[in-house]
Amino acid sequence: MLALKPSKVVRLTAPDSTLRVSLTCRAPPVLPSPRCRCGSSRHAEANDLVGRNVAAFVKPPQGKTGRPSGAMTTADAAALLAAAKDHPRLGAYVILSLTTGIRTEEARALRWDHVDLDGDPDARTPVPPHIAVWRSVRLHGDTKTERSRRTLALPQSAVTALREHRKWQAEAPLAAGPLWQDTGLVFTPSVGTPLDASHVRRDFRAKCSKAGIEGL
Repeated sequence: MLALKPSKVVRLTAPDSTLRVSLTCRAPPVLPSPRCRCGSSRHAEANDLVGRNVAAFVKPPQGKTGRPSGAMTTADAAALLAAAKDHPRLGAYVILSLTTGIRTEEARALRWDHVDLDGDPDARTPVPPHIAVWRSVRLHGDTKTERSRRTLALPQSAVTALREHRKWQAEAPLAAGPLWQDTGLVFTPSVGTPLDASHVRRDFRAKCSKAGIEGL
């Protein structure tokens, strides 16, 4: 329970023995929890400030049991990483997502000019390989929040996967021919257009099934 300092009290009156107490504070009103209110009422009852503890008749809500978590276990993530290495397009996507925590709407909007696979290890303050997460596929290209614009360091597994992915994408225009569209995006289907969320979900579920992961 919060301590009430004399400097915070403007007026405190009790004209008779009944519960007619007027309390005005300078601080903004704070709604205490049911447990706090019940404890305050017991204290007032014990000191003959109130006739009875009315808060004792209140039953606070018990809440509900939450649904089981659908998050991956460490073993699930390891199995998915192993299964993703063989995929020419989604492999790097899965590895980058699992190792950096980038959101799917951010990964789908990631451009090669926001990817630095070398960094600057010889700088006065060494700069590791990294990606600049400044865009997403949300409306107007904004990230979820302003603070979501961030730079993420890349572990070696993600660097290796992105290098292999870039080799695959460099050969993709030859196979696509006139259908190829140069969008500058890191993750694209075989014709270079932006990835659709349904493409990601379909391929992701296939990889999870291959890795023996169910229920995601």
